[in-house]
Amino acid sequence: MTMPSRVEPLRPIDTVEAGAVKAGAFVDLAIARWLVPHDAAERERCLREQFAFVIRAALAGAGRLYGIRETGRLVATALWTVHPGGEPVDPPGYDAALRSITGPYYPRFRALDEVFAATTPIMPHHHLDLLASAERGRGLGSCLLSSYLSWADRRRPVRPMVALQAPRAAQLYVRHGFEADEPVEIPGSDGLHVFPMRRHPPAALPAAPASPASSNCEDCPLCPPTVTSPHAPSGARCRCCSPPCSPAQPRAGAATRSRSPPRRRPVPTTRGHILRLLVLGAAFLTIAAGSVTLLLLLAINLFNEITV
Repeated sequence: MTMPSRVEPLRPIDTVEAGAVKAGAFVDLAIARWLVPHDAAERERCLREQFAFVIRAALAGAGRLYGIRETGRLVATALWTVHPGGEPVDPPGYDAALRSITGPYYPRFRALDEVFAATTPIMPHHHLDLLASAERGRGLGSCLLSSYLSWADRRRPVRPMVALQAPRAAQLYVRHGFEADEPVEIPGSDGLHVFPMRRHPPAALPAAPASPASSNCEDCPLCPPTVTSPHAPSGARCRCCSPPCSPAQPRAGAATRSRSPPRRRPVPTTRGHILRLLVLGAAFLTIAAGSVTLLLLLAINLFNEITV
């Protein structure tokens, strides 16, 4: 029996591992082979380091990184960002880092990035930057998509979803309501294409509760009021709600559990010490006086017996 997969939020410390999962899933794709031909090890390194930079830059902003672990090993990951609108721009330092990472293959990586930028809409939207699974055919990618989409569909304002995919992954997104735009050819790639895909959430779905007193973290995709994915945990707080979503502080709108402060013993004052000493002294004098009285009675009794 297959155990249900648990989606969990990932932290910046997971960046390298998530980049490796993504690179391992993409290293044999036709586009990846065009980016770095002939040398699979060099291809995997370039992809891994580029993806790690993208993930790190996204998490420094408002990006959300999620994953699925099995026996402690990361087997699937997804990176989402919310595009505020306008022309897409590179993260700070990206171009210089890409040149350093890819070396002679930089023009091809840059050409692919330009296609991604040209096909990204200027309207505000949720953008799926990365989705990868180390094991295909097990529904891990579908689990990651369902978890995020069921939450995003109830956010207000409702925003469309955008993903740029290779042909082999297109059917996965179609099953989750995405529609394919016209494929776009990568310049100089001898006929390779990317497939922009968009999804408009159903307008009839109720909005996520905005009350901070809710038992769920309404700002977190992993614990929406109604989870449509059979793989996602139901009725339980996710790991990003307690402890808080952010390592530094809770996200805005996130519910937090109120905890009563620990009870502390009252610290005795100087007056309390003096009173305690007086009580102890009085008790000692009372005992001593009783002992002296008893000795006097014994002495009198002994004296009477001797004189008789």
